[in-house]
Amino acid sequence: TWVGASPEVLLHVEKGQGRTVALAGTKATGDKSSWGVKEKVEQKIVSDFIDQKLVQLKLEKVKRSNVKEFIAGPVKHLVKHFSFEQGEVAIADIIELLHPTPAVCGLPIESAMNLIEEEEQHNRSLYAGVIGVIAEDESKLFVNLRCAQLFEQKALLYIGGGYTVDSIVEDEWLETENKAKTLLKVL
Repeated sequence: TWVGASPEVLLHVEKGQGRTVALAGTKATGDKSSWGVKEKVEQKIVSDFIDQKLVQLKLEKVKRSNVKEFIAGPVKHLVKHFSFEQGEVAIADIIELLHPTPAVCGLPIESAMNLIEEEEQHNRSLYAGVIGVIAEDESKLFVNLRCAQLFEQKALLYIGGGYTVDSIVEDEWLETENKAKTLLKVL
């Protein structure tokens, strides 16, 4: 059995109006310090990627919010909202271009995925898929991050960090521990 606790909307389409988010940069909810360069750069990388993909899809009336803080349980993120008119673009085409975002695997995507495959010693399994519902009236899909695979006597948690050239390994580990708290609280 799989469970998830992702705050990251990949795609929400209702009555031809679509929206997605660039969610990147993470700190503990109680951390009152200013956002650092690393988190701001990480957020910009994801925002720029999503913006480029929406332009590539030739979606109409794309609107972009300013970057804001978004609280998701024990952690908070930097988020930028995008909205658009779906027009004639198929939901599957939007998903295919948006996933995986750099927040899931890095950039350039093909090189990052090859590096992950070569260096990681564990199987990511369903670590970062897409989860949600596609329906005629409304489709709502999330990036399946912060998920767990449940077994009879144990659970495997799948949680990652956003690594950039400015990352500090110990801080990234703490970030994953903080992200895990949502799932651990439920378990």
